[in-house]
Amino acid sequence: MTYHTFPGLALPTVNTQLARANGSYVISKKSILQQIYAVFQTDSRLEKLLNGQENTYNNVVLLMYSKSRNRLLVNMRACYFYWVRACFGSTYSLQDLGVDMGCRDHSTVIHGVKLYQDLLFSDKPHKEIHKQLTQTLKPNAYIL
Repeated sequence: MTYHTFPGLALPTVNTQLARANGSYVISKKSILQQIYAVFQTDSRLEKLLNGQENTYNNVVLLMYSKSRNRLLVNMRACYFYWVRACFGSTYSLQDLGVDMGCRDHSTVIHGVKLYQDLLFSDKPHKEIHKQLTQTLKPNAYIL
C-alpha cells in the first residue's frame, strides 16, 4: 500500500475514491485518529475506561474530545497532535488542531507535542507505539 497526499492540492479536492482504486491511501486527520485508536485498542486501561461507570460516551473518539484528564486519554491526544503536525506540518494551525480535539487552545497542542516527544525518550511502551505508528503513517512519504 502506498501513501499519498497529492502535493499542491488541498485534501478536500483529492478524489479519495480514485486514490483508493489505484491502491493508494490518502492521509487525513481522521485516518490518523483511526490509526491511533487501532494502536491503543490493545491497552487494557482503555477497556476499563470505556466500561467504567463514569463514562457517558459510547466510543473512544468522543471520550478523547471530553475534558477528562485520564493519563491514557492525554497520551492519545498527544499522539494525535504530534502526528498531525508531523504529517501535515503547518498546514493546520495550532488553534485549528485544538478546536478539532474538543475546544482546546493552541497551548494545549504545544504541550501535547512536547509531551509526546518527552515520552518518546523515557517510556518503553510509548516507543513501541511510536514504532507502530511510524510504520503505518510514514511521515516522510508525503509532503503538502
